[in-house]
Amino acid sequence: SWGLLHDAHLAQALAAPYDDPRIVRKYKVSYGAVPFAGLTVPGEARELCHSTVGFGIIHFSAKQAEQCLPAFFHARGYQDLAIHGYVGQMFYRDTWYSKLGFDRTWFEPELTKAGLPSCRGAFSGICDASIANWIGSSLLSLDQAKPRFIYWVTLNSHLPVPGHPDLPDDGVCATQPALQNSAPLCSWFRLVRAVHQSVQQAALGTTARPTVFILVGDHAPPFADSQLQADFSSTQVPYAMLTPLDISSGSLK
Repeated sequence: SWGLLHDAHLAQALAAPYDDPRIVRKYKVSYGAVPFAGLTVPGEARELCHSTVGFGIIHFSAKQAEQCLPAFFHARGYQDLAIHGYVGQMFYRDTWYSKLGFDRTWFEPELTKAGLPSCRGAFSGICDASIANWIGSSLLSLDQAKPRFIYWVTLNSHLPVPGHPDLPDDGVCATQPALQNSAPLCSWFRLVRAVHQSVQQAALGTTARPTVFILVGDHAPPFADSQLQADFSSTQVPYAMLTPLDISSGSLK
C-alpha cells in the first residue's frame, strides 16, 4: 500500500531514509512512478511479469511463466527466492509462486520457525521490519555460488491499519502537519516508513555481492474515507531504486 502522495513534502518525508548520506555515498538513488490498476495480486503480476493480467496470474501456464522475472533470472544463473509474511494459501501464492519458477518460498510458518516475530494488523503475520533485517543478515550476507533474485511482498501496512502499530513510538506524526489530524494516515505512514528504514539498514550492511534494491508500491492505500483517498494518486504508485555506485558507474570488476 505504498501509494503516491499528492503532498510532495510528505512523500519526501516517507522516503527520507534513502536520503541518508551513508546511502548516497554507497548507492545511486532513483525515484519515479509507474501506473497501477487493482490491488496487490495485479501489482505482483505487473512487477513480476510486466503484465496487466491481474488475478489471471494465478492460472498462468508454463509458457506464460517463461515471460516473467524468475525465468529471466534463472536463464542468467540466479537462484530465485520469494518471501511473504502471511500464509501461502492466501491468493494461492504457495502454488503460483512455484509455478512462476521461484526455487524457494518463505511464508509465515517458515519465517516463524526461523525465529521472526509477528505483528498485529488486518492480516496478522510476520513483522515487515524483521523480514528486511533477516534478508540483510541471512540472505544477502551469505556468499553463495549463484547470485540471487529475492522478491518480497510486505504485509503490515495492509488496511485497515491498527491505531497503534507494533513500532517504536518515534513521534514522527507530530512533526508532519498532514498527519496530526488523521490517526489512520499517521499509522499507515509509520508502517510504510518502517519498511523504508529497515531496507535502508539492509542496504547499509555488508552484502556478499553488489546488490540492487528496488521498492515499488502495489496500489494506493484503499482508505474508506474519501478525503484520505484523495490524498493519493488513483493511477500511479511510486518506486525507489538503490543501485551500487560501482555498478552504476560501470567500474565493477
